[in-house]
Amino acid sequence: MEELLTLLDLEKHSFFMGRSRVFFKAGVVSRLEKQREKLICRNLILLQATCQGFLGRQQFKKMKTQRLALCCIQKNIKKYLTIRQWQWWQMISSIRPMLSVNLVDEKLRVKEDEVNALRQKLEKSQRERNEIQENTDLLEGKASSLLIVLSLSIL
Repeated sequence: MEELLTLLDLEKHSFFMGRSRVFFKAGVVSRLEKQREKLICRNLILLQATCQGFLGRQQFKKMKTQRLALCCIQKNIKKYLTIRQWQWWQMISSIRPMLSVNLVDEKLRVKEDEVNALRQKLEKSQRERNEIQENTDLLEGKASSLLIVLSLSIL
């Protein structure tokens, strides 16, 4: 404990060590409180600076991404404005919806719908088969119990 107090720049005559307590002279406790407040303030300032730096870097990264996206959009709009009057572009724009690529997407969508319908049909038939199997097992159990009763009554 004495080592700790000497680390806090306290002279030997400003405190006294008892068996279970430390006794300070007048004004020493207030000086220790001031030192403590200074340390807490310094640590809090460092923590706030670190947090603000982190948030600032995140904001900068976000703004950098937005700026890149904005430049890309502006470039594409400029290109479009230069080629929209070209005859070739107008022809491609009018033909593109009629290409088979769009038809393939539609066919794929129709096939996916068919697959989903077949899955539902399969699940329904499996449920019905399970119900029939349960009923068959129940009836077989009743039939076997009736055979046992009949065989016991004949004897």
